[in-house]
Amino acid sequence: MPIENEKIKIALYMLDGPCLIVEHPTGVEYTNQTNGIFIQHRDIEGYIVPVTVRTKKLPDIFNPMWWELNGPCERWMNPLSKRIENDPNYHYDNNEAIAWAIERWFQKEAKGSVFALEVLKDHDNTEAWYHVQVKFFESDEWHKAILTWENCD
Repeated sequence: MPIENEKIKIALYMLDGPCLIVEHPTGVEYTNQTNGIFIQHRDIEGYIVPVTVRTKKLPDIFNPMWWELNGPCERWMNPLSKRIENDPNYHYDNNEAIAWAIERWFQKEAKGSVFALEVLKDHDNTEAWYHVQVKFFESDEWHKAILTWENCD
């Protein structure tokens, strides 16, 4: 029998693609290993919303191998920055570039119950853990969430 006020903890270590954890008092906490080889375990209470896509091809940033090969340094953005450096609204910053790429990909490829996604600026954003806000279909309300995926390590 669960102890009163004790949360159920669910590990998301073997995800098959990105998902959202929408912040909400559910009594269920989701945890994921993040930040590559630095191995940080982060968690949030809420509920899972799968991110479904129109094509099976996910951008490189959701591929754990991309993070492992490109590492947490300036050169890690090279494969991605080649695709986005020509945009007039783009200003180079690792987290900003990744946030920009996530939002652009979501606008083009995501389908399902999530209508809109915006990456929030947060010093805590890292591989496999990005703070976002989402709108669901038939709702004007924004909800805070975490966009997470399989970590490279």
